Amino acid sequence: MAAPLAATLEPLVRAVLQAGSQVGQVAASAVRKLDMTGVWHFPDLPYLPDGDPKHTLVRRRRGENGCQACAPAPPPPPPHPNPPNNQDVYMPSTQCPRAFRPVGVFLHGGAGRRGDKNWGFTRYGNVGAAAARAGAPAIVANYRLAPGVRASEQVRDVGAVMAWVGGHAHRYGGDASRTVWVGHSAGAHLLAALAAQPASSLAAARVPPPAAALLLSAVLNVARLGASPVGKALVHPAFGDDPAAWRAASPAITCAPGALLRTTPLWLVNAAEDFHLHDDAVELADALAPAAPHPAAVALQGAAAAALERDAPAAAAALHADDRRAGITLATVAGANHATIVSNIGRADDPTTALLRAIISTLQPPPPPSP
Repeated sequence: MAAPLAATLEPLVRAVLQAGSQVGQVAASAVRKLDMTGVWHFPDLPYLPDGDPKHTLVRRRRGENGCQACAPAPPPPPPHPNPPNNQDVYMPSTQCPRAFRPVGVFLHGGAGRRGDKNWGFTRYGNVGAAAARAGAPAIVANYRLAPGVRASEQVRDVGAVMAWVGGHAHRYGGDASRTVWVGHSAGAHLLAALAAQPASSLAAARVPPPAAALLLSAVLNVARLGASPVGKALVHPAFGDDPAAWRAASPAITCAPGALLRTTPLWLVNAAEDFHLHDDAVELADALAPAAPHPAAVALQGAAAAALERDAPAAAAALHADDRRAGITLATVAGANHATIVSNIGRADDPTTALLRAIISTLQPPPPPSP
């Protein structure tokens, strides 16, 4: 690998390997205390059966006359052997009695081998709370980590999260047909890898197609990262040592014909002070460009861009749109780095938060007619 790329990857390796101290401190300084104003929080719900008796109760959707009592569910399947398969649900406290709303689903980063849905008590919960305050019930999920499992198993976990959303989002006021997938770093890679599979296989797994995807500092070319001696330290635990496997796991290289990634409105957003990941975003956009743009994707991207300019012009200015193609937007967040692009979500002046709000507002159902 060329020396400039190796030099670029060195700080990435150091940052990830020292995430418990350096990145954790950044997150703590950005979000000292998670603001739960206007948010209901349902923690540690399994998206795969975990054998916990209390999880056999189903929270019913709030109806016109208030919240209905919980009712017993059918007997659960056998316990899943991996308890990390759980998630937190964040719900707008003003949800009842509104129409079903868009749903946000967030996956954390951490090189596929560290991280948690509520890392440091505040980080990543800030994304769920921000989405809920924007009017979308939000799921912030865990997945199993390397080296206990490989990335292919993590993608299956993410598919299980989305299948859970398809079957349960309505209980929290969500419409699974208007789901916004949001991921950071390795979590963004898992979302892109799932969406790069044939749509027919995801439909068979009961994964509802996303209405939009917001990928933050996404790792989209595993092969480029793994080809470097310093990058290999990140790639090996989750992807192994086979370059063919790295290529197969790279959405920028391998995207099935008819994959959801080809028809979903995409926002590929990187930090101005990030690593080489902007190159990954450009490569994915180039790979998807030959496909005919989906009219709905083009319309949604245009509406979200207009909403961002209208409601948050300062944020729109700080979120530099490097390239806006049919159905794909590449953007850079000024003043952000690989950690703060996600830890700053929820702040009033954060451009990524404003973009998330704009996407959610574009997917909201129309208001009821006046009496």
